[in-house]
Amino acid sequence: MALSASCPLTPQVVEACNREVGRMKMMEEIVHIANKTEFECKALLLVSSSRWLVRQGQLAQLSEKENIFGHRKLCHIYLFLFNDLLLVTTRKGMDRFVVRDHVHRSLIEVSEGLEEKEDLVCASWERMFCLALLKNQRGTTSQFLLQASTQAEKITWMEVLSHRVDGMEGIYEEWDCPQVRCTEVYVAQQPGELSVQLGDTINVIQKTADGFLEGRRLADGERGWFPDYCAVQVTNEYVQRKHLRQRYHVLQTANRILNRRHTVPQATACFR
Repeated sequence: MALSASCPLTPQVVEACNREVGRMKMMEEIVHIANKTEFECKALLLVSSSRWLVRQGQLAQLSEKENIFGHRKLCHIYLFLFNDLLLVTTRKGMDRFVVRDHVHRSLIEVSEGLEEKEDLVCASWERMFCLALLKNQRGTTSQFLLQASTQAEKITWMEVLSHRVDGMEGIYEEWDCPQVRCTEVYVAQQPGELSVQLGDTINVIQKTADGFLEGRRLADGERGWFPDYCAVQVTNEYVQRKHLRQRYHVLQTANRILNRRHTVPQATACFR
């Protein structure tokens, strides 16, 4: 509907229009990516109004196996990182991509790869980092030793790949948050509060130290604050992913301790 000449463009209207234009551009970008990718692995619906692209780009992957000369060669992969998802792809022609692996963004772990550094006769180790997909579409863990073109690019990739609020300060991403079920009725007392009914399921966006939760009710999308005593946390995918991350960290620590005690590093070479 067109705005009439007598209807002033208030800052709120301009801001709302800019947000809508931004959402349309992000959706167009997602559709463009979806049209140029195909899935070698289990396919998923890529286009979503709640998904947007964070970063994309090419990196070199160090192969797991050595060739007959004892070298581990580099091959290229292309990453598409969305706010809630990572696609690991390889190029197919100039502007086509084949998805080899994908994982929920909260199940990504990155590290400097210092353990690998000791095993490599390679001057470019400072541009390398380890990427682990804790539970990919096959339900297994995938690990990649990746090399960026510069140290600055490596730092940028590590920062965006490892970004996860994870409730450290009681704030959660809506695509990776706890979920509660209401066990008591609560009637909103103040503006910004949310009235809840018995059995309501709510995604928690924020927690406070004084016992209040901010959430969005799944049934109608209404958002607001309510006391935590009237709800209990349910075991959703967020909880399962959190437990998986904790288990991965414990296993990694145990493996590092065992390797230091029982193995002697043997240097291998890689192509630059």
